[in-house]
Amino acid sequence: MASASQDQSIEQLSRDLVAGARGLAHSARRLNLWRASLWCVSASVAALGLLAVGDMLWRREETGLRILFLATWLAVVAICLYRWWRPAWYFAPSPLDVAQWVESRQQPASGQLTTVVELASLPADETRYGSRGFREAALRQWASNHPLPQWRAHLDLRPLRRAALACAAVCGLLLAVSLVWPQQMRVA
Repeated sequence: MASASQDQSIEQLSRDLVAGARGLAHSARRLNLWRASLWCVSASVAALGLLAVGDMLWRREETGLRILFLATWLAVVAICLYRWWRPAWYFAPSPLDVAQWVESRQQPASGQLTTVVELASLPADETRYGSRGFREAALRQWASNHPLPQWRAHLDLRPLRRAALACAAVCGLLLAVSLVWPQQMRVA
């Protein structure tokens, strides 16, 4: 009976480790996409605002100039998408990558968390890293010496906050310009 409960606790530990690492990987990807989106919107709106102010100050009603401004704005949007969105789109960390990253942030980086997550993610009939009994013994030994990581505590929200602040500042500045010069904004 004790063996069955130990097997069940090891299986639960394995599920918790892998699910926590997968959840953190998913959250990191989602935060990275949000950050990239906010920076793209910030830069695009800033470029649009600068071009609108330039159009108001230039005071020329030429179609070629407007087409040039539109091409410039589209080039800025394309550069922003290439600079921020493309890397964020391809950012897809695995649970093993997340375990390595979490372990690198801890002071005594011993490599044990990475090993344990890799062992926990293997199916029961896999013999690549030894028998099932060996893997369970390694998981049991790790669990007796270490608490289960708090995966969400390793999520860094500061880059997302900076991007949101930059986006709000740019949109607020554009709104202030449109309130100061309402007639010119209608013409531009």
